[in-house]
Amino acid sequence: VWKVRDAETDVVEALKIYITKSTIDNSSLKLFAHEFSLLANANHPNLVRPLHFAKSKEEGRPYLRMKYCNNGSIKNLMGRLTENDAWLVIRDISGALAYLHSMNPPIIHQDIKPENILNDNGVYMLSDFGVSTRVKPLLNHLTGMTDSLKEAGTLDYMAPERFSKDKVPIMSNDIWSLGATIYELLTMELPFVMGGLTQANGEKIPHLKGSYSPLLKQIIEDC
Repeated sequence: VWKVRDAETDVVEALKIYITKSTIDNSSLKLFAHEFSLLANANHPNLVRPLHFAKSKEEGRPYLRMKYCNNGSIKNLMGRLTENDAWLVIRDISGALAYLHSMNPPIIHQDIKPENILNDNGVYMLSDFGVSTRVKPLLNHLTGMTDSLKEAGTLDYMAPERFSKDKVPIMSNDIWSLGATIYELLTMELPFVMGGLTQANGEKIPHLKGSYSPLLKQIIEDC
């Protein structure tokens, strides 16, 4: 992901370039374009929507132009997040997820983690939601990512049901991942090493450490 400036408008944006092992063909490009056109119409203040999708002329690599958030990801606040900040993150990101999940068909993010929550001057925005279950296998093939866990998301933030035989993404996956993300941001520790696989094997949900309100602790446990 690069920080870029539009030479004509002088607007600063983020440019995400997918490094592919093979040139993307026209049929694949049309599939990408269709999916991202749907996402571009996702109108929610806490979503980093794609502004433009195309492929580079010289190397044929697909790329996305997106809003630039000048404070970077919320990972920069790891261990420094106040309870009030935590509630703002929960409000903003759960609102974005509720919107995505209400679409027809629902969009399941599949990779909620600190790196994918951006801080735009105190407004928290969800990024990297722009790959549907139809496009993800194609993108993984083009980028050479063949490992099944890499295709599904990030291991430490995966819900227990993601490790079952039926790996079809469902809404609760994102909710579990949000809970794990908030827990880590507050404690600087993951609730489970190896994510939901550890919970699925019988590990109890850890209690949130620190002098946080009972309601915040309960919300994270509920997630």
